[in-house]
Parts: sequence; structure tokens; C-alpha cells
Amino acid sequence: MFFIIPAIVLIFLGSTFGHSCDDPQDSGLGNQSYEKFFYDPVWNACFAFKYKGSRGNENRFGSRAECEGTCMPMDGPVCNGPGKSYVDPTPKSYPSLPSGNCKDAICPNNYTCTQGFGVVLCCLTENFNASNQAYDHKCPNGAKAGGVTTEYFMATFAKTCDDLICDKGYKCQQVNKYFAKCCQSK
Repeated sequence: MFFIIPAIVLIFLGSTFGHSCDDPQDSGLGNQSYEKFFYDPVWNACFAFKYKGSRGNENRFGSRAECEGTCMPMDGPVCNGPGKSYVDPTPKSYPSLPSGNCKDAICPNNYTCTQGFGVVLCCLTENFNASNQAYDHKCPNGAKAGGVTTEYFMATFAKTCDDLICDKGYKCQQVNKYFAKCCQSK
């Protein structure tokens, strides 16, 4: 009996409270257009999408912060995206990478050295650059990106412009083949 209650509490606290973070994006049914967010495990990121008002699946959140708080691991991967997103670096001097610093590492072509929490990895450069463009507070044309400021600025991005609802004075721009975001009109 004493073991059942702690087990139930752990199951409840460890759940995603009715959300399924691995479900694919699902806009649902209807004629409405509401901005919602879904978690994409390939990118370890929460993307905006247009929700049509009914049905859909449980990978749907009212805000990016809610999506991230529910689905993103606190110590998530340093490298994200499709393909072979990372490789281990080669140390400049053997036997190891004692400092955990990129200055002591060599990455193969098409990979960028990236420091995580106590780890050094070589991230696929295309994915690394695409992700940085998505999270940047500016758009490639230099305009201010749309997003939300709470304690810090969080750019709102989606996979395509068809998935975004831009505020007045902003226009969607496909910033690379993986991400689109709202950019202030100049």
C-alpha cells in the first residue's frame, strides 16, 4: 500500500498531462485559424502551426512556453535536425578532450564544433545554421522577427509560411528550407 501512492504520484508528475509529444503536427478540422504549437522531436523544438478549431491530436499547445515546458528535456541534445546531426570531434592532441572546449577539437567538413553542458560535439553545419536563423531575433533581411518577450525574446517560427499567423505589420518569410518566421515589414 505504501508503495502504490508514491508510484502514482511519480507517474502523475512525470506525465505530459494529456499531451503526446511524439505525435505529428495535426491541424485538425474546421474553418478557424488559431496559433498553436507542436513539438518536433527531430529538431527538439516547438513549431507554430494553424489549428482549425476541432479534433487533431494531443501534440498541441497554447503557447511555445507550454510546449517547451511539457516536451523538451531539460538537458536536451546539443545538435538537432534531420540526417546525421552530429559526430564526435577528433581531439587536437591525444588522448582526449580534457577542456571540453572547441579550441581543442577538430570537426569533419560540413560540421561545426558546438559546446553543450559539459560536452563538445560536431553538429551538422546546415542544421546548426538553420536552427540559429529560426531562433534569431532578426530575419535574414535584417528586419525584427516576430515573437514573444517574457524574461527574454523567443522568436516564433514554423516549418512554412502556411503554418504561421503574423501580426499586423509583419510578413512571413521562409528563412531557410526548414524554418519560416514573421518579419517586420520595412
